[in-house]
Amino acid sequence: MQGRALWGHSPKNACRGETHISTRKCRKIRPVNNDLELREFFLLVFLRHLSQRFAGKKWAVRGASCMRFFHRSPRIPEEIELDAEPRMNPASIKEAVETVLENKVFATVISTKGIKSIKVSPAAKNAAAISWKVIINTVNGRHITTGIEVGFRKKAPAFSTGAPALTILERHAFQPFSAQFYGADEMAAQSISALVGAKRNASRYLFDLDRLFNSARVKPEMAAKLAVVKDIKPALGRVGTFTYSDFRKVLPFLDGDLLRLYTDPRTFGEIKSRVGKAISRMVV
Repeated sequence: MQGRALWGHSPKNACRGETHISTRKCRKIRPVNNDLELREFFLLVFLRHLSQRFAGKKWAVRGASCMRFFHRSPRIPEEIELDAEPRMNPASIKEAVETVLENKVFATVISTKGIKSIKVSPAAKNAAAISWKVIINTVNGRHITTGIEVGFRKKAPAFSTGAPALTILERHAFQPFSAQFYGADEMAAQSISALVGAKRNASRYLFDLDRLFNSARVKPEMAAKLAVVKDIKPALGRVGTFTYSDFRKVLPFLDGDLLRLYTDPRTFGEIKSRVGKAISRMVV
């Protein structure tokens, strides 16, 4: 894979041979003009196909994609992140991911929403993960960036299994499929460490924690059992440093239907207060 456009489809061939996305009869291409929505569609289709490739393995969706697809967050992901068990070596992960991206059926599905081609960077690998940068090229000339990252775990992730949220599936006319993901308690524990470690855009983890503690009903005491103990107090301290200006960086990635709920500075103050109280209950 040399960073080239992998495939392209003309509208008349866009629906041929695809049965996975919808039970309805395939129609003309319907380009999606919302970049966030189109990126989300791409990542959802990728996850469906990669789940088949990873069948029988221990892996889990994490990060913003996990929050959006499985925990009903209104924050739309910029990329997809996963964790893989040790026996899934980098070479096998690379083969699985790139096989999906080069697959003709995958290309056909994506083209139904107006994606003309994708350009994928060569895989970048370090001790912690293997990743790809992806540019989505649309039929009306837009170029949308996203990415794929698979982290190497020292032990198998403790995952849950289930379908993405019905609201997400219906939004994209998608039939349910099974995938592996981190449960809400584990996501809260991971978000605590991410809140501490993030060098930029840390306010997105503040947002995620509020969703987990209040919408997903995560009990702080349960999250504390899974969290890195040394990160809890620093996380509590960092919550107090956020300003509304920091929080505004999250807003461009929120679902338009709910965006207006979070544009009020008073809402931000309520989020800080709720998250601060929840993390306080985690401190031993």
